[in-house]
Parts: sequence; structure tokens; C-alpha cells
Amino acid sequence: MTLRTLVGTVRDQHKQRLWLIRMGIGGLAAGLVLSYVLARALPLGVNTYIAAGIVGENRWDAGLALLRKSNPESCQKIIDDTSLVSANRDRTDACRSAAAKSKKDESCTINVPAGK
Repeated sequence: MTLRTLVGTVRDQHKQRLWLIRMGIGGLAAGLVLSYVLARALPLGVNTYIAAGIVGENRWDAGLALLRKSNPESCQKIIDDTSLVSANRDRTDACRSAAAKSKKDESCTINVPAGK
């Protein structure tokens, strides 16, 4: 084998390695874009299961984590309001029943805890 042949072989190997690296990076980028598009197009809320799997939580907690990250103030309001309603569940249920029976709006008295 001549020196010219060896240099040509090394040069070809280098070109092939660069080509493989470029194709790998391109395939990874295309896969990421395609997975995003396909996940959004899935029916029946399958995309929410995928999001929950990525976050590593159930769908409810994954949604809460996404909301907390994108809008912390609104998320805290939802948590506070849920706690308030849960703490007064018996009163709100009674008030709803009364409103359903009378077919009119009802005023209800609830307990609001003192600040944190």
C-alpha cells in the first residue's frame, strides 16, 4: 500500500465520520420535532399521558406542575381556592342542595381561616 492510498483512506474515513455525526445530529433534531408534532396530534388526550410521563407524575400532578411553572400566581390561587372549598365542603354541599331545590341563588356562610 502506498502512502498516497493510506492518506486517501484516512481522509475518506474522516469524511465518513463527519457525515455520520451530521446525520446523527440531523436525525435527533428531526425526531424531536416529529415527536412534538405527533404528540400534539394524538387523539383522546393521549398527549396528556405523554406529558405526565415526561414530568414523571400522574396527569393531575403533571398539569399542576406545568401550571405552577408557567403561572405561579394563578396556580397558588387555584390551590388556595380548592383548600377553602374543601374546608367548607359540608356547608357548600348544603347550600348547593338548597339552591337546587329552590331553583334560586343561595347565600352561604363559610369559615375562612386566618392568614398563613
